[in-house]
Amino acid sequence: MSSVRTASVLLAILLAGLAIGYAIAFFIYTPKIKHYKALYQEYKSKFEEARETSRKLERQLNELKKNYEKLSARFEVLNRNYTSLKELYSELRHKYEVLEGEYKRVKKLYSTLRESYEAWRGYCLSYIDLKLAVKRALDVVELHKLLPYVKKIVTDPHDLWRSEKELYHYVVKNIAYAKDPPIPVPPTISELEQRLYGNYTCNELILSPSEVLKLRQGDCEDQAILLYALIIAYERYLHGKEYITWLVHIDLGDGSSHMAVAFPVKVDEGRHELTILDPAGKYYTSGPIGELTSRVPLIELKRYSTHWRDHGGIKRITIYDIITGELKVVVSGDIEEVAIYIEKGEFLKE
Repeated sequence: MSSVRTASVLLAILLAGLAIGYAIAFFIYTPKIKHYKALYQEYKSKFEEARETSRKLERQLNELKKNYEKLSARFEVLNRNYTSLKELYSELRHKYEVLEGEYKRVKKLYSTLRESYEAWRGYCLSYIDLKLAVKRALDVVELHKLLPYVKKIVTDPHDLWRSEKELYHYVVKNIAYAKDPPIPVPPTISELEQRLYGNYTCNELILSPSEVLKLRQGDCEDQAILLYALIIAYERYLHGKEYITWLVHIDLGDGSSHMAVAFPVKVDEGRHELTILDPAGKYYTSGPIGELTSRVPLIELKRYSTHWRDHGGIKRITIYDIITGELKVVVSGDIEEVAIYIEKGEFLKE
């Protein structure tokens, strides 16, 4: 009995200990359980949110994948286009370089053509413009071409007056008068470029002395320039001393014009006379027995004007000198003005 009782007591004590332990555990762990349940609910809620977020992100990822695939396809298209454009660019670049080279070649050709045309136009104008003509018609090369003629014409190179009269008579006897035909006037390069040019002509043709000798004809300008050149060639290369010699342009009363040769002659200090040689007009300053001479400028110019009375006489005179290939106006005016200028030797003061 005592054993049973002891076991009962022990069981009771054990149960009591368990009850007490349970009570203690309940009081200790209940708050923690509640806390962990709350945490569980919180984490569960967060898990659901995270899962929803994950689903959204997954959907977005899928959308991004689709967009990526679309963009990738577009990129492939663009890449092919880029490659094609790159090849086209390379081809165009090559063509551009070829065209650029061709442009430079054409530009150079045009520049050469322009320069050549300007030179050719200048040459053409030298046949219709007196200022330009003297550079072509009275250069050293042209003078040397005349030497064989001068040597045949002049009988005594030391006799200046006789020699220059012989040169005058040679032109009169061997060169027929020929009126200038209409000559086309070449347009400027700018007029050609802009198509503003017209078909213009002028009745002027100034030949070189050698051309006049070859053709054996020419108008008053041609004959005057020929005689001028013969005189200069004679004085420079045969006589040994060169004197002032002029080209003389006269405007007549009927509106026409004419050209001759003249030169001043110093008779004493501060006074000069004038000699005129006009092969086309068949006039020269002659003495009592037909010799070439000089006269007081006013008297000689009035005599010369009388020679042209059928054309209204001389209204205006322009005297030109040729210095280093340039045509220079010495004096221009009426008979009295020019006569005074020559007689006083004003040309020596220039």
